[in-house]
Amino acid sequence: MLELPQGRRICVQLKARCSGRPNWFGIPQAEWVRDVTDVSMFEKYNMEMERICTKFSIPYACTARNTSERQHYSEYYDRKDLIAAVGQIDAEIVNRFGYTFG
Repeated sequence: MLELPQGRRICVQLKARCSGRPNWFGIPQAEWVRDVTDVSMFEKYNMEMERICTKFSIPYACTARNTSERQHYSEYYDRKDLIAAVGQIDAEIVNRFGYTFG
């Protein structure tokens, strides 16, 4: 079998299990941004929207809708094996954008 990085191996396995039907759950996020040069980060939403609107000469006004109070994302990961799995599957994204857990 062709040796693939862990994330790609998972993609191939998912596609094989789905018999040609798309199943996007579990596909590393890097697959969606591999050839993209201008990426906006959701955690910097207001700053990114202002940047994009300025780039296209569109007025931008911050309008927060449907907001709610939530815990920090790290509070939802209570198992070290889950943290390690996300770090392994999405290692390319973690490295490319400088993410750290916590």
